[in-house]
Amino acid sequence: MLSDFRFRSGQRKALATLARVVCPPELATLGVLEDVLEETELMVRALPAYLRTGLIAGLTAFDQGFRLYPGAHGKRFADASDLAVAEHYYESWHHSALAVQFQFAKAIKGLVCFSYYEHPRVLAALDVHGDQWIAKVAKDRLAKYAEDVRRADAEVTQ
Repeated sequence: MLSDFRFRSGQRKALATLARVVCPPELATLGVLEDVLEETELMVRALPAYLRTGLIAGLTAFDQGFRLYPGAHGKRFADASDLAVAEHYYESWHHSALAVQFQFAKAIKGLVCFSYYEHPRVLAALDVHGDQWIAKVAKDRLAKYAEDVRRADAEVTQ
């Protein structure tokens, strides 16, 4: 059962800035930012409470820590106006010697990018047709291994 978790507005803004940093520029041109945030929220909602709590604590530290970063002008990551500075800040976490920063950066990027690359408009733009590929591979494998499957099935059902 999914919890009733929702990102707070500041957390959602920080994730929106992060999505603009870690996703390709087509995030904006395809107009999928809100959908990506919704999908990310659903994935976080499905996490166990202790992981969700840790992720939110990391997001808060990441968002507020930006205030001290050169070029941030005391703003939160959520309010970053210069995406180049935001990208450098994210990279500083992604390449940090502190395992907790590195692991958070890797995890949050994974969630956001997974949400982006699973979006139907992104898949269409990339000309990815997973259902067609799966059907083709299933047909090929069935043709190639049909006799082996029948033989194994007969052994099991006897």
